[in-house]
Amino acid sequence: MTRKYLLYFEFALIGVLQVFWLFSAIIGLFPASAQTPPPSETAHPSEPALNDSNIVQDFMLALPSSDPIPRQYLSFNRWTGRAESTERPEQEAYYQLRRSVTAHRFLTNKGRGRREMRAILLRASEGFAQECAAKGGALEPHDGNFYSLTRANVRPRSSLNSLEICMRGKSQSLGALLIETAKKTYDYGDEDSHSIITFHPEVVVTQAWLDARAEREATADRHRQAKFEQERVDVERWRVSIKPGTETGCGPVLRVNGDLIEVAYYQNREPKWFRRNELSPTLYNLSGLRTCN
Repeated sequence: MTRKYLLYFEFALIGVLQVFWLFSAIIGLFPASAQTPPPSETAHPSEPALNDSNIVQDFMLALPSSDPIPRQYLSFNRWTGRAESTERPEQEAYYQLRRSVTAHRFLTNKGRGRREMRAILLRASEGFAQECAAKGGALEPHDGNFYSLTRANVRPRSSLNSLEICMRGKSQSLGALLIETAKKTYDYGDEDSHSIITFHPEVVVTQAWLDARAEREATADRHRQAKFEQERVDVERWRVSIKPGTETGCGPVLRVNGDLIEVAYYQNREPKWFRRNELSPTLYNLSGLRTCN
C-alpha cells in the first residue's frame, strides 16, 4: 500500500513539474514574440504596388487581410517535458525568398471555419489562373522541367502545399503562387494556418534562365581552359630555363645533363633523377593535382 502511495505521489510531482516548465517557457517567450510581430501586407519594402501588368498578383486585393499570426509558435516537447518555440513551416518560403515576394496573406481557420477557409484558398487559386490567362499567360504543367526546377528553388515546407507558375511562352514568366497549410496537431499552438504568397517572375526557372545559366557555365569553362593553357605554356617555358639551383616541385636542382635533371628529392633530400618534362615549378598544378610523385 505504501508503495502505491509513493507511485501516485511520483506521478503527481512529475505533472506539477511539467506544468511549471510549460508556464516558465510561456513567460520567457512571450516578450520575444511581442517584439517581432508578423509582417503586414504593406510593411515589407520588397512588395511593390499591385499595378505591374507583367506580374500576376492583382487578384490578391480581393483576399482578406492577414491575421496576426506570429512567425513562431509554442509546441510541447514530450521528450524534455518543456515548451519550445518552433518556426511555422508554412511561412518559411516567405522568409527565405522575401526579397522576391510581391504579395502575401497569412490566415487561420479561427473565426472562419474550414468551409470559409477552403473558399478563400480556392478563390486565390482561381484568381491566379484567371489573371494569368487575362495577361496572356498559361499555367505551367506540373510534370514540366520549368515547374520542377522552380519548385526546387521555392522549397515548400508544409506537407499540404500547392505551387502554380504562370508562363508566357518558354522564356517569360508572369510570377508564381504558393499556398501552404499547416494542420493543427497534438502539440501545435493554434488552428490550421495558411500562407498565400505570390512571387516575382525572377524566382521562376524559364528557358531564358536556363540559357543564361548555360552561358555562364560555358564562359566559366572557357576561362578555366584558358588558365590551364596558359599554365601549360608557362611550364614549358620554365622547363627550358632549368639550371642548377632552380626550385622545382620535386626539390632544388643539383645537376643538369641534357633532358635528365638531378634534384634533391623533397621528401628525403636524397638525389633523384627526373626527365625535364616530368618537372614543374610547383608541387600542385591549377587542377590541384600533384606534379611530383
